Amino acid sequence: MNKRIENYQNLKYGLFIHYGLYSFFEEGEWYWNMNKLSKSDFLEKLGNLKNLELQVDFDSLIFKAKKWGFKYVVLTTRHHEGFSLYDTKGLSDFDIKSLKNQTDLVKDFVQACRKYDIKPVLYHTTLDWYDDRFEKDFNAYLDYLYKSVEILTKNYGEIAGFWFDGNWSKPDADWNETKLYQMIRQNQPNAVIVNNSGLNAKGAAGNEFLEVVTYEQGALLEQLVEVQENLAREVCETINDHWGVAKLDYNFKSIQQVITHLVNVVANKANYLLNIGLDKNGIVGNVESQILNMVGDWIDKFGKKLFENFNLVDRVGENYLIETRDHYTIFLANIKSGGHVDEIAYGSKELKSIVFNNVTKKIKTMQGLDDKEIYEFDQKSQKLSFIPKSFKYGNNTIYKVIICEKEGD
Repeated sequence: MNKRIENYQNLKYGLFIHYGLYSFFEEGEWYWNMNKLSKSDFLEKLGNLKNLELQVDFDSLIFKAKKWGFKYVVLTTRHHEGFSLYDTKGLSDFDIKSLKNQTDLVKDFVQACRKYDIKPVLYHTTLDWYDDRFEKDFNAYLDYLYKSVEILTKNYGEIAGFWFDGNWSKPDADWNETKLYQMIRQNQPNAVIVNNSGLNAKGAAGNEFLEVVTYEQGALLEQLVEVQENLAREVCETINDHWGVAKLDYNFKSIQQVITHLVNVVANKANYLLNIGLDKNGIVGNVESQILNMVGDWIDKFGKKLFENFNLVDRVGENYLIETRDHYTIFLANIKSGGHVDEIAYGSKELKSIVFNNVTKKIKTMQGLDDKEIYEFDQKSQKLSFIPKSFKYGNNTIYKVIICEKEGD
């Protein structure tokens, strides 16, 4: 794995932001397609573009992303409706400059990322419902796509990655990917290149220039455990059922689900890219904010070891043992809250022993991170066995995190 790919994989936790003209309708990012609109229908519903504003306070948003624990942010610079959040410099009349009093939102985004030490990644669709050349003159469309991406590679300083999406719309077409990726590599030598393989091809590798395999809307643990040499891996998920904001979508992931997915993905050496859609005013919804606040708080208190350099030593079900330079750390799933009397703590007084393998370093002490309780354990033949404890009354941190101090540390 080269240094560029390794650096991306070490980011581990990313925020995906969907924002565009579809955000005005607040019915999801596929509003145009799902409502079977023609181009003229969509434009009519939008009204005079000169009366519209897409405004995002990226300084405030990226500051929050930093607080929430994210290490990189992916922004939809152009989604499938074909509208660009950046100045296309005359390539298209359907870009940020066609709206009222607009600044270049990609410029604002990248500047905010640099200010708060967040890595900026630029999403760009390859599917386009607006540009007629996509269906009528595909080679001419590919030239337009190439020149559009070239603008992004040359005008915004160093970018951490380019994240493409849409090749699945024409699976048998020649997308001339190599030409596009070679240009990116020349202009942005430190940027990784991603092309989402889609819902029906999770984890599929593609062109030789692609450096990240994607698992849209999650992946089985068994898939994640399979190591693909020289490629980073990334699971991208929505926080509810839509990528773009949908005001009547109440099906949000719980805090427990987000934390569980984060641990399962990152412990298996993949990145977790969690999506939110900004509302028509460029604001993060209250529910999304509360979820991300709580997850960020959990990371700060219990998840820091996941963001160090670590080796995955062993996995038993959804329980993990990882090794950092100075400690082993255990993440135990499905531990229940303790009762107010011993007899109902976890249903009994004693839990079954758990055994981790491949523990080559001698352990000195084991202590719960949430309650500071000391654990008795047995270690021999590279096996570590101990009896888990339920959360004490008043606690439930989703995972019981146990810090194991190595002898000599």
